Amino acid sequence: MIRDDSEPPYEIEMHPGPIFEGGSLTEDDWVSAFVGMERSGNGGFLFWDGVTPSRILAVSPDRAARRWIGREGEGPGEYGFVRWVRSRGGRVHVFDTFNNRRTVLDERSFEVLHTNPHDLPIAAGYDATVLDDTSYVINAAFHVPERVGYAFHRFGPDGAAANSFDEEPVGLPGEEEPLARWLAPSSRAGHFWAGPLDEYRVDLWNAVEGRRSRSLVRETDWFPPRVAQWDPTAWEPGMPGISVIDGAAEDAAGRLWVVLRTPTRLPWPADCFEKIPDPAPGEFEYAVREACQPLTRNRIEVLDPGTGRVLSVWDAPLEDPSGWKIAPDATMYSMKSDEFGFAIVQLWRPTLRPRGTSQNSRGGDK
Repeated sequence: MIRDDSEPPYEIEMHPGPIFEGGSLTEDDWVSAFVGMERSGNGGFLFWDGVTPSRILAVSPDRAARRWIGREGEGPGEYGFVRWVRSRGGRVHVFDTFNNRRTVLDERSFEVLHTNPHDLPIAAGYDATVLDDTSYVINAAFHVPERVGYAFHRFGPDGAAANSFDEEPVGLPGEEEPLARWLAPSSRAGHFWAGPLDEYRVDLWNAVEGRRSRSLVRETDWFPPRVAQWDPTAWEPGMPGISVIDGAAEDAAGRLWVVLRTPTRLPWPADCFEKIPDPAPGEFEYAVREACQPLTRNRIEVLDPGTGRVLSVWDAPLEDPSGWKIAPDATMYSMKSDEFGFAIVQLWRPTLRPRGTSQNSRGGDK
């Protein structure tokens, strides 16, 4: 159990890095609807989006060169819908949910090295991670008898389904689905990190054996028990504010960096909401009154898995409109849109320093 600490031993300094945006570039030089970013092992950057989902934008480490990788189609180096891009071991792994396959590229030349179909369709997948032996794990719901109710599915390097596992399989086809999880690589062979979006729990999984090796549960009043498995339609005024984990990553020292969205007030005032007459299916059913904004803020926490202690906490300024994410190497990036709706991605290099020794590069309210 990880508990609140009024004085964690370290503070986080957020050092601003490069900004990626369209600017004066033509529309074809930048992503249209940003979905994700990955850092390649050679220091380059990979971006993909939902408007042109058949290609990936590769940016050189010095940001001097940009090139699109892939095109629409079903042949080698062609994609139907790029869902995830993962870099590991000098290779870039591209998961195509339309063609139901993985393509492995050399991270420097982007030459196609290997393509394999999946034994199971992955269109319903939430997240994926590549293990040290190039096998991989996908968080998805598969409606085949031996896979139903499991959150995790491991595939061998050739794409063959190896095993499915979870701590508590749930549901049947058409009933309750496995919870959506974020996944992250681990430095421990054959292992990966994972956790629910709506519960502050970080699990280390042995993918080969299909069991949890470690579980870290954070006990805090600002992350209440899950609200109907992160179902926005289940929330009503008077209930606790909603907290969400947006991902986590292990750094070179084995520490875990967790990115969250947390309530600005506890509980959310009931009079801040008004019922939406005809909400879209599955969407939040209440509008937030302007005077009550913002209701959530971005937070970063660093955990020591060995001691189960919170090492540091950083809250983004309340006026910060960006969404924050994390890449597998613990590089942070914030996202917002320009006046035309195109993504502006700001990279940040976070560092830890002993508490009270200097000022934050980018301060937040504590």
